[in-house]
Amino acid sequence: MSKPATITGLAAAILAGGSARRMGGFPKGLIEVEGHPIIERLRDAILPLTTNIIIIANDPAPYAYLNMPIIADVVPGIHGPLEGIATALAATDRPRLLVTPCDMPFLSTADLRTLVELAPEQKVVMASSSRGVEPLVSIFHTDCLSVARMLLSQGIRRPVELLYHMDGVTAPPGLLSDNALKNINIPDDL
Repeated sequence: MSKPATITGLAAAILAGGSARRMGGFPKGLIEVEGHPIIERLRDAILPLTTNIIIIANDPAPYAYLNMPIIADVVPGIHGPLEGIATALAATDRPRLLVTPCDMPFLSTADLRTLVELAPEQKVVMASSSRGVEPLVSIFHTDCLSVARMLLSQGIRRPVELLYHMDGVTAPPGLLSDNALKNINIPDDL
């Protein structure tokens, strides 16, 4: 059986700019799960979908060994993940952007492909679980950049606001595999 092709017009960004206070400042993307740093697991899950992957991180040093483009937030540390999303949207030359956080080690290629293919005509598609919308596992059209910048200029920092302002859709809870949206926030989550 042949390997599925990459998805035309898709780029990806792994958000790794958080301060990881609950992890004692250790970069969450470098936490090992099943013998591999989370960020490598994510890269490997994304590569079958697109080879156009960037890392959004204000400190590039921890991730330099990956030999991938690393871009700092335009306004570091002020606006959180929405600033990271805006930075990634500004950096891509592709019409659609897959975004993941650096702390979800169980996202698989199949989960991400399902999300990307769910509603290709939508400007925003966000994952969801029984806990609600998971705005950092999303697909954004580059048309979202101007809205993201507008929200940031108004002091709005929540990425889920892009869903509402762009009339996006959420994936139904249970569409992705059971552990796909489990994130590692504190050492006890390991």
